[in-house]
Parts: sequence; structure tokens; C-alpha cells
Amino acid sequence: MISTDNHLGYKENDRVRSNDSFLAFQEVLATANGTPNLDYLLLGGDLFHDHKPSRKTFFKLQQMMNQYVFGEQNIQFQTYQYKEANYNNENLSVKLPIFIIHGNHDDPSGLEYLSNIDLMNSNNYVNYFGKVTNIEDIEVVPILFVKGQTKLALYGIGNMKDERLNIAFENKKIKFKRPLNNKDDWFNILVLHQNKYKGMHLGMNRRNSLTEGMIPKFIHLVIWAHEHESIPTLTECHENGVHFLQPGSTVATSLIQAESKDKHCFYLQVYKTSFKVQALRLQNIRPFIFENIELSRVQPTLDPRNNAQIEDYLIKKIESMLAKVDATNKIDELKLPLIRLKIEHSGFPVFRSKKLNDYFTQRIANNQDFLHFHKKLDKLSSYQNGYNNGDGASKSMTGGTQDVNLMVSGPGLPGIDDDENQSLLQSIFKRKMAGEIERYVNSGDAHRLELFFDNEVFKRSYKDLNSAFQEMFNQDQDEVIDTRDTFQQNDMEQIEQQRHTYQSLKRSNYDQRQNKTSVGGNGQSETASASKAANASVPGNMFQIGRYTSTLGNQSVIRQIISQKNEQAKEQYLQEKQDFDSIFGDTNINPNLNSAAVASDSNNNQRNTSGKQIKEYDMDDDLDIRIDDKKF
Repeated sequence: MISTDNHLGYKENDRVRSNDSFLAFQEVLATANGTPNLDYLLLGGDLFHDHKPSRKTFFKLQQMMNQYVFGEQNIQFQTYQYKEANYNNENLSVKLPIFIIHGNHDDPSGLEYLSNIDLMNSNNYVNYFGKVTNIEDIEVVPILFVKGQTKLALYGIGNMKDERLNIAFENKKIKFKRPLNNKDDWFNILVLHQNKYKGMHLGMNRRNSLTEGMIPKFIHLVIWAHEHESIPTLTECHENGVHFLQPGSTVATSLIQAESKDKHCFYLQVYKTSFKVQALRLQNIRPFIFENIELSRVQPTLDPRNNAQIEDYLIKKIESMLAKVDATNKIDELKLPLIRLKIEHSGFPVFRSKKLNDYFTQRIANNQDFLHFHKKLDKLSSYQNGYNNGDGASKSMTGGTQDVNLMVSGPGLPGIDDDENQSLLQSIFKRKMAGEIERYVNSGDAHRLELFFDNEVFKRSYKDLNSAFQEMFNQDQDEVIDTRDTFQQNDMEQIEQQRHTYQSLKRSNYDQRQNKTSVGGNGQSETASASKAANASVPGNMFQIGRYTSTLGNQSVIRQIISQKNEQAKEQYLQEKQDFDSIFGDTNINPNLNSAAVASDSNNNQRNTSGKQIKEYDMDDDLDIRIDDKKF
């Protein structure tokens, strides 16, 4: 049996929907337990909704696992390449084996690289597979099952960054191990938890997703998790002949049309290399009705200034949606439906009505968000704004609509008006914030983001001051202009205070860096001293690769991209710092900094490439699997 994206703990604090995820997953376990001759349950990741589940979620899950996983054991298949399976433990009696990969909601993290699935695995509730520990040389080793004349190889790749996995597939940096002898006798299943490419403007772009054509041809069936729409039929990729199954989620975690469809778990029957998939519609699912309307096309025509008329129309529309709800076979806890009416309101104001909310209080599960207003945008303009400008919020627009406006708020700089502060924060967020957060995580420097914001904000102030100074200077080049007499005294005091604050931050960071690098004693070479003096012009580890990136080999595409971006950012920073120093008379920049950094990188490359070369493998790399002196 197959199920994915259970999201246990979703809306656990909601008065109405707190048990929705648990009721759906309990039905999956009960159905698996009640199916004769069922070998095991396969889960495709996102067992939990939160990366750090609450004690309530863990308690409820363990109660269900104790009830459905343990019992009279009757395993009728042999397992190879996975000795730590819980049903192989002589001290346990497992009636329902569960195999699972991690998703993006329960992925490993930390120095120990552990996830919530590791905790479940250590308690012998599940059998965890598909964890990738070396992202530069991904090796996917299958779990082998043998039952009668059927041989099944189960491959799994837990969730990782889509762009990274996309590059690995394109560069053939993934090794799928296969039995050496009679490899065509095995039925091969691959479990993935990634974004699927659906076409232009229909989801994630091609780089941040996987395409069906990337899957190796020897795979018979791909179980594609992470996509929440449950599709009850198989699809086939004509490019490689691989079949795909998208089970979808067991609970609606977003109020979109794809989630309003029926939810399923699936039976998979395999005999030799033939297979059959049967969809089983889940019953313990809250009803969900989704519809779209355009106020400008409603007949008879609505008056945009008449709120009472719009309110009456919306009440009638929601009543018609409630009439479509079929809750005859639902338990009492699931009878209140989810309603989402998506309203295109071009030419109409956003309608707010407390009366409307109160009217459906006891009749709708999501009483606070059953209306969603949006406006249409021209497709060409949305493409240009969303993709040419690199705006993350605009990229999320699909179907030519705009749902939200990205706004960043904050106290900003003293002495600058609110509009200018808003513009500055918007500029920082859109252009640099995402990349800076990633570098902050990799570097482990606790002060990196603080220095980044200080640098951006003060750099903007000094750039504006420099522009004003140049403008005054160009008005009359023969006249010597004293800036302190030209600007108002209050403005100059504020700018001078900001300059001292900025310089004190830099000095403290420089001192901290020099103290760290001077631990080696007096026996350092002249080259090392020159390198430290050069690097003192750059705040902290701002333009150096992080701890994680430094562990990658010199052949790594990721390391090359990050190093190149860091060098470009360093050159830009040094140029801007030189402009700043030309105004305020700060310490001059060492002109040999770039050459010293290049020489240092060159020496590192010579040392690292002197060892063994990294071997590149083909996709269908064979694995000689020996079991009791027998070769499969």
C-alpha cells in the first residue's frame, strides 16, 4: 500500500480542524492492517507537517503506531540490503512493516544530520531509507525484496534542494546501483519527494524542479510525492517509458482547487515485471468545495458601490456551494466543509463583511478565510515583472493573477522619511536578502546578517550624500565648496553619527578577525601576514565560502558558482568602499587584495588537485550484490 504527504499535526490548534490529519492517517493504517496478504506500507515523506512537531503530535502518532504496527508477525518475503529492518529484530513482533523517505517538512538537519523520521526509526516504528549524505556523489542503493518469483528493488531519494538534484541528474552525478546478474528480472520502484515540472507558468520553473524525462529508463514505476493533488490513474512518459504515480496528500493543507479533489491511498500489486495499481478513496476526509467567480461578469450586473447587493449575491453563491456538500458518510467531526470562493474583483473594491462571517459561523470549517479576492494581470506584464526582475513574490503568480503585494516594514534609518526607508528595505529584500540568508547559514557567523544590513543601509546613505556633493560641485567647479557650510548642521550631525557607528562596527569586526588569525604565533610567513592585512579590508567572512561549501571538492559545480559569486560581490564591495573612503577619508584599500586572493585560491587548487581525481559514473552503474555467496 502507498500513501504520501500525511502532514500530521496540521492545524492541530484549530478548534474545528485539529484532528483532520490524524483521522486520515489512521484510516490509511487501519486499511493496511485489514488487507489480507499485504506486505508493507510505503510512505513518500512529509509524515509530519512541522519540522519540530509538538508533543501532542508525537503522542498521537505513537498511539496509532503501537496499535497498528506491532502484533502477530507474518512476513512472507525476504529482505536484502537492509539488515536493520524492524521485523528482523528478534525482540519485536511487527505485523505492518512501514518503509518511508523524508520530505521537505521532516528533512534531516543539524551537525548530526537527523530528522524526525530518524526518531521514529530508532523506536522501531518505521524503516527509514533514501537519506543522501554526500550530495556531490549521490549513490542510490536499493532495498531488495524477494517473494516467490517476484524480485523488487526499492530505490528512494529523500527531499533535497530541487536545483541541486536537477544539476546532479543533468551532469550524471547520480549512481543507481543495480544487481549485476539478471538485472532485467527485477521490478524497480523509485520514490521521490520533489517539485515536478508542469510547464511554463504552471508551477516551479525548470531549474527548480525535476522533469519526468530525467528518470532512468530501467525504472518501472516512480512514486512522486510532494505534489498534493491526488491523481488516481497512472501516467507514462513517452520519452523514457517510465510510469508515474502521484498519490497526493491525505489532508488539505492549502485552499486551492487541486486540494479540493478526492484523496486516495493506493494498492500496488507486482508479479515479476508486471504491476497493477488500484486507487482507494479515503472516507475520513473533510469535504472541500472550491469555485471561481468574476464579479464583472455576474448577471444581473452588480453595482461596485452597492455593498449590500454584493453581500446578498455572495451569500446566495456560498449557499449554492454548501448545497453541493455530501457529508452523509462522514463522522460528526468531519461534517463541517471547507469552502473557498475565489473572487476576481477587477473594478470592484475588496469586500469585507462581518455579517457574512457571522452568517456562516456554524456551517463552514474555515470561517475566517472562505473568500479570496484577486485581480487579473496582463500575462505579458506579469511575465516581465515576475521573471525579468527576479522578484520571488511575482514568480509565484500563476494563471495571470496577482494575489498579494510584497511589503517589507521596519523602523529604518533615523533622519530618513518613511517612504525612503520603505524603498531601501524593499531594494535590500528583493535583490540580496535570499542569497545573504543562504550564505549566513553556510558560514555559521552569528553577526553576518547584522553586518549585511548595516553595510547596505549606511552604504545607501553615503551614496546619496556623495551624489549630492557631486551635484553641488558640478554646479561651479571653480568655487571651493565647504560641505559643512552647505548642509544644515542637524543633517551633518546625524550623518556623522551614522558614520562613526558604521566605522565602529567595522573596527570591532576587523579586530575579532585579526585575533582569530593571530593564534598561530610569530612563526608565520610574510605571505600569511600580507594576506591578513589584505583581508582586513573586508568585514569578517562576508565573501568567503561557508563551512559546508568548503567540504566540497574543487570539481564541485556548486562550489565554483558560489566562489564566482563571492568574488563578484567582493569586487563590488571594494569599489563601493573606495567611493566611501574618498568622501570621509577612511583607510585606503590595499590594491593587492584581489591578486592575493587569486593567488591564495590558486595555491589551494594546486594542493587539492594533487590527490585522487573524482570519478564520474553513468546513470546505470551496476552493483555486485552478494548474499550468502550467491550473486544476484
